Amino acid sequence: VTNGCGTDTETITINYSEPAPQTMTICHQGNRTQETMVIPVSEWPMHQAHGDIVGPCPAVNPTPPCNPPSIQVTNPTQSSQTVQQTAFNITANISNIANNQGIVYTVNGKPFTGFSFNNGSFSNSVNLNPGLNTFTITVTNGCGTDTETITINYSEPAPQTMTICHQGNRTQETMVIPVSDWPMHQAHGDIVGPCPAVNPTPPCNLPVIQVTSPTQNGTTVQSPSFVFGATITNVTGNQGIMMTLNGKPTTGFAFAPTKGGSLTSGLTLNPGKNIIVITATNECGTDTETITINYAPPVKPENGSGGTKPVKPEIKPATNGGKGEPATEPKEEENKEIKPGEGKVQGKGKG
Repeated sequence: VTNGCGTDTETITINYSEPAPQTMTICHQGNRTQETMVIPVSEWPMHQAHGDIVGPCPAVNPTPPCNPPSIQVTNPTQSSQTVQQTAFNITANISNIANNQGIVYTVNGKPFTGFSFNNGSFSNSVNLNPGLNTFTITVTNGCGTDTETITINYSEPAPQTMTICHQGNRTQETMVIPVSDWPMHQAHGDIVGPCPAVNPTPPCNLPVIQVTSPTQNGTTVQSPSFVFGATITNVTGNQGIMMTLNGKPTTGFAFAPTKGGSLTSGLTLNPGKNIIVITATNECGTDTETITINYAPPVKPENGSGGTKPVKPEIKPATNGGKGEPATEPKEEENKEIKPGEGKVQGKGKG
C-alpha cells in the first residue's frame, strides 16, 4: 500500500494439501495364503469381486520346520567296543519318527526285525558271535535319513583256572586246570595246590657184570672143578642174579654186594664145552654175560708109540670065582732070593 507518506507490504503463504483418499483394511485371499491389505475405498468393489473380505486376516500358526530323524546310541557308549560277555543289549534314542516303520536294522549284514521301539526308545538284546559283530540302524522320515553303525568285538574270556597236585601211579605233578575240571580230578585223589617239593630222582644205574674168572672167554682147563668169579655192580642182593651152567640154573654162588659186588661159584664141569650164563637185573635194566669153558681131561703117553691116549687100567681074568682085578706090575720082591726061614725066594729071576 502506498500513499504520499510511504509504502507498506505484507506477504502471505498458504499451503494446499490435497486430502488423502479414503482407505480400508481387507483380507486378500491368495491361492494358498491370506494377506491383510490396506486399499483405497474406491478399489474395494474389485477386491470384493474375487473373494477378499473386509478386515484383517485371522491369525494362523506358521508352518513348522521339517526335522530329519536323529539317532543317539546309548549302549554301547562308543561306536566300537570290546566285551567279554556273549549277551549284550543295544539301546538308542531315535527322534522325529513316529513308529518303527521308518527303521531298518541289520545284524552282521542281515536284516533283523526283532527289536523294540517305543516312544523314541530303541533296544535289542543279542547274543554275540566270537570276534567282530556289526550292527546298523537306519531311520528315515519325510525330511531325511540318519544312520548309525555299531561295532562290538566279543573276546571270549579265558576260563578260570586252579593249581592242583595230580597224583600219578608213582609220581606227583603240579598242573593248572580249568575250575570246571576239578570235580573229575578230585574224584581220583588229586589235591588243591602245588605238589610239595621233593628231592630230584637220582639217576638210574644199570647193573654191570665183569667176569674175573676165567680171565678169557673160551678158556680150556684140565680139571672138572672150577671156581667162577665175577664182579657185579648196582645190584643189592642175589635175588637179582640168575646163573646157569649148561642151561641148568645153579644157586650155589656167593655174592657180597658190600664187598665190591664180588661173586664166586664152585662149578663141576662136564668134559667138553661148558656154557655159563649169568644175568643181573635191577629196576633200571639187565646185564648178561655168557662164558664158555672147555674141560679137556689130561692124557697119558702110550708106551713105545710116541702117541698119547687116555690111560685105562688092565683087568685081570677072574680067579676062584672072584671078580677081575686090575693088573699090576711085578713087585720088586719077586726078583729077590728067598732066604731060609723067610718063605721068600732070595735069588733073582725065576727058577
